[in-house]
Amino acid sequence: MQTEHSHKNNICLKIDFQKNSEKPQRVFDSMSLLISSVEEFHESVLQAVDTEIRPLLLLSDINEGSIKSWLTIDIDGEIPNEKQNKFIYFINYCTERLITFIKDKDTITNVDELDPLINELHTKADELKLEEFPNVFDLNRYRLLKAYTSISDASGKLNTQDDIYVLANENTVKLNKNFKLTKDDIDLLIVDSTRSNITKETLIIKKADFIGNSMWDFIKGKTKISAKMRVPEWLTEFHNRKVFVAPGDGLLCDLVTIVFYDKYDKPVEIKYEVIKVHNPVEMRFYKQGNFDYEE
Repeated sequence: MQTEHSHKNNICLKIDFQKNSEKPQRVFDSMSLLISSVEEFHESVLQAVDTEIRPLLLLSDINEGSIKSWLTIDIDGEIPNEKQNKFIYFINYCTERLITFIKDKDTITNVDELDPLINELHTKADELKLEEFPNVFDLNRYRLLKAYTSISDASGKLNTQDDIYVLANENTVKLNKNFKLTKDDIDLLIVDSTRSNITKETLIIKKADFIGNSMWDFIKGKTKISAKMRVPEWLTEFHNRKVFVAPGDGLLCDLVTIVFYDKYDKPVEIKYEVIKVHNPVEMRFYKQGNFDYEE
């Protein structure tokens, strides 16, 4: 078992929950969202200083009593150990600041409110000499807000007696559960314009929903995408087993690609929708689980 002082490079996410309370699943749902928010934040921070490396979060331990998830940070990339240790320290520092920044906030109403936090993280990156290209620190505000959305969702799962704490660089910070931010809020803050186009594509099915209406995962070229299936008649036939397709099969589709841009005309998100299925495509040269694609 880890302790608060057993490994200063680890991050601990802790939920103090009300004992003998109803809906115990809320605690685990909240922890899952917290981990997702930390992953999103870490990736956006590292991309701001070095585009060639990626952080990896490893679940190293879980403590009983209060729910504590100990997360070990690993750096995926060819860098010296000394610099790797600096990156880990920097990520831990940023995680603490992520939580501290919203301690007195109920929400974020203007994207410029993030500037003090971004400037602080930039200064720390300069001090540690981490940037691949100095003075080009470019933290993706959309991904930062997405991390805050997951944090908001995590606290929203808990009851009034539950509390969340984050331990990073041996500092413990309590999460402000009054902070709220939704996906719709982000769109209003960030998205300035959208552009869309329709193409006819052969998509290879990676994951299908055999009973409901959730997103399907496809391979498009060498890229994995998730798409909303806006083809109700075809889905009804598929769910009733009148159409037989499975992971590894291809579908010739009309695909809508929607790109969302910020006020600087930078793309911040891409969504996909299938609006017509023409026919299945025999993918005789493909094998399920053996696609050559990029995540």
